This record gives sequence, C-alpha cells and structure tokens, in this order.
Amino acid sequence: MSHVWGDASRRPHVCESGLVIDWILEYAWAGEFLQHIDTVEIAGDVQPWVKAKWAAIFAEHASLKISGNADLFAAHKPDLHAIEFRGMSAGEELEWVPEEQFPPRCECEIRCWRLQDGGVLGEVEEWEGDVSVVGDWDGNCGGVGVWM
Repeated sequence: MSHVWGDASRRPHVCESGLVIDWILEYAWAGEFLQHIDTVEIAGDVQPWVKAKWAAIFAEHASLKISGNADLFAAHKPDLHAIEFRGMSAGEELEWVPEEQFPPRCECEIRCWRLQDGGVLGEVEEWEGDVSVVGDWDGNCGGVGVWM
C-alpha cells in the first residue's frame, strides 16, 4: 500500500534493458522453459552484457546436450533468491526496503535509455567532474543540475 510502489512504474533510469531482461531469462530458465530450444538469439535493445551472458549459457547448454548430459541446470543454476531479495544484507532484514530495489536502477556501462534500434544513442563526451547520482530515486534534485 506504500505510495512508493505506486510511483515505481514511473521511475526514471530503470534498468529495463539489462537486469529486467536478465531476470526474465533467469526465471524462464528456472522454470525449464528455455532448455529445449535448439537455437536462441537475443536481439534488439538488450544490454551487451546480458546478450553475452546468455549466449554463453545457451552455448554451454547445447554443448552439454550434445555430449549426453541431460541435467537441465548443468550449464546454469539460477539464483532466484538473489533477485527476489536484491539489496538485502544478512542481519539487515528489518531495515530492507524492497520498494527501493525494484524496479532496479540502471547501473550498466551503457545506460539502458541510450539503447535504441540495436544501437547506442548519442555518445557521451568524456566528463572529468563528479558523475555520481544527485537526488533521490524519483529524480528529485532539489534544484541541483544533474550531469547525465
């Protein structure tokens, strides 16, 4: 019932082309929905690290199938607990606020909002100043300019 959950769908700078895609694939793998597919290609506006991770998993799985290994999780064992309890540290369970973790903030090398039509929009010039995030999750900067 927290208003923060209601605001979650409107948060800027969500990792919608990285972690969210990776999580979907993790759950699909855990549910055994992908292992029977012979060829998988991840295309479109998806983070390069997600494409590389899953290309390696699919290739390893295909190789294991050829060698006769029938274990559906030999190539990859999803850690769904790590996804579901993102940001929680042992001993800090009472202080963990899940609505601060979901949807996930984009911390990818190439920010998700820069991916479009299979490419990267507007190369960012080098910046030698402070590039840390200013403001809160909702983008409120208190009147301070933000370098993005």
